[in-house]
Amino acid sequence: MRTNETVEVIYNDNQDKKIAKQFIKYAHSKGYKFRKLVEIKDEEQFIKLLSTAKKIISPRMHTCILGIILGKEVVPVIFSEKMYNFQQMYCNKHTDLTSIASNINESAEDIITKVLKD
Repeated sequence: MRTNETVEVIYNDNQDKKIAKQFIKYAHSKGYKFRKLVEIKDEEQFIKLLSTAKKIISPRMHTCILGIILGKEVVPVIFSEKMYNFQQMYCNKHTDLTSIASNINESAEDIITKVLKD
């Protein structure tokens, strides 16, 4: 990520914004540069942003799941045993993400479509 690419750090509430700012400060101290801090206002904006991402780094399991469904490289931020297990099961380079996505893709697409219509 030490490139001129646009890196967006997103948040959807004040707690996430505070954590996002702390993350950016820490990353800057390590030489990483971020171009945008983006507030997510609705599900449609969130899905569109994820669909255009090259890589998704997140402590949120649902974001990681959507990233896998969208065929993105997903890097979970491990803060709990649940996220560690998720990373081991679904983000291991030896895991066939295509088969996982195909197993959950249909129902996830239905859910995403419903959310976007509402």
